[in-house]
Amino acid sequence: MVEMSSRERMDAALHFRECDRVPVFPLYHYSSTRVSGILIGKYATDAETMAESLIAAFKFMEIDGVSTGADVSIEGEACGSIVHQPKDEPAYLLEPVIKKHSDLDCLEVPDPDKAGRMPVIIKATNICKKTIGNEAYIEACVMGPMNLASQLRGVENLMFDIIEEPGFFNRLLDFSLNVSLRFAKRLIDAGADQILAGEALCSPNFISPSIYKEHIQPRQKIWVQTLKEYGANSTLIHVCGDISTILEGLGATGTTCLDVDSNTSMALAKKKSGCAVRGNIDPSGVLLKGSEEDVKIAAKAVLDEAKDGYGMLLGSGCDVSPATPLENVKMLVTASKLYGRYS
Repeated sequence: MVEMSSRERMDAALHFRECDRVPVFPLYHYSSTRVSGILIGKYATDAETMAESLIAAFKFMEIDGVSTGADVSIEGEACGSIVHQPKDEPAYLLEPVIKKHSDLDCLEVPDPDKAGRMPVIIKATNICKKTIGNEAYIEACVMGPMNLASQLRGVENLMFDIIEEPGFFNRLLDFSLNVSLRFAKRLIDAGADQILAGEALCSPNFISPSIYKEHIQPRQKIWVQTLKEYGANSTLIHVCGDISTILEGLGATGTTCLDVDSNTSMALAKKKSGCAVRGNIDPSGVLLKGSEEDVKIAAKAVLDEAKDGYGMLLGSGCDVSPATPLENVKMLVTASKLYGRYS
């Protein structure tokens, strides 16, 4: 088969069409600073710097896309939560904007072109699209309803609200959904092919499958349908940990693709969800701490397990650490060329 461009390869794999080999697309955004030599704090606050770093990583690693995003606090900060941005680490939440339940009534869905660092992500997405959009697949990251709720309320408070104040919890999820959708639409306008929803807190490690099914899955379904109707080429939902017990629910959202962590079988995830899958190389034990040979062996194993029938992207089970050796990330591409071909 004729070799495809990265963009063609990604589009084919995501939609279960014939492609030359499995695309390689680890969750590699702020860690791109280790290719460009830029500090994470500058990357996360300046659109040109973010785009420069992502484009440099795309070209150096020969991966198949870029993922515009910085940390999990972008939308929370835009809504009024207090965030700290270290010089060379991802930003994190200091103080949630919702301290008492009535605070939710005072919030408005922010304008993505003006609020916090939302404009940084939008502009970086647009620069990447204009610069490498004919070659690379452009993914942009937002928080899904559950993750954003935690950035507005705080994780611990949110866990209590689920049990003690379910009415408030559902109102907060609705607000978070609207924030996520408004931001995601602007990212599609800016040129994003795929929108990723960060939903780590949907993991069975945090909440029960029944809570996910009752409260969050219906809103994720709205999220997916709305963005596809708006023009997104694909959507991806990222949930950490062992997601075996919620695979059918995630698939029922209609999302194009799922991120699969290292403790969930990629073949099982594809079969039970009906979605394309991305993963699931261990970002710590293999990519960060392993040798190039360890990465090669792990990549071959997952390619042998899950590449048949298309619908597979080789990547990391979660965010790639900035301390990860660059050679280990590049080995994913080598492995796909060796073991991920379809003809």
